[in-house]
Amino acid sequence: MKMIALIGSCLLLSSSYVSANENKKQSFCRGIYDYAEMVMTNRQDGVSIKVMFDSLEKTRTNESQKKLSKKYILDAYERPKYSTKEKQREEINEFSKDKFISCINNLS
Repeated sequence: MKMIALIGSCLLLSSSYVSANENKKQSFCRGIYDYAEMVMTNRQDGVSIKVMFDSLEKTRTNESQKKLSKKYILDAYERPKYSTKEKQREEINEFSKDKFISCINNLS
């Protein structure tokens, strides 16, 4: 009986660990979504790529974060800029969604 309780406790702890890990992944990827949304919003609002890169250089982030941020900026500016608010919103949502899904898939 004690062995069953011990096994049950281990399973509960391991599932809590997995759950906590999943929450961290999702939280991290939500941050990625927010950043992607901001980058594409700036793209659709006509902010120049130079301004985006200059702003990034002024931030206090490590090199791997800057490298990922640069990739997102480049990806956003390779996509079209739309003139209607509806199409802009669609592009912002699509870009952010793609980055979020990619993040979740890469962390799984």
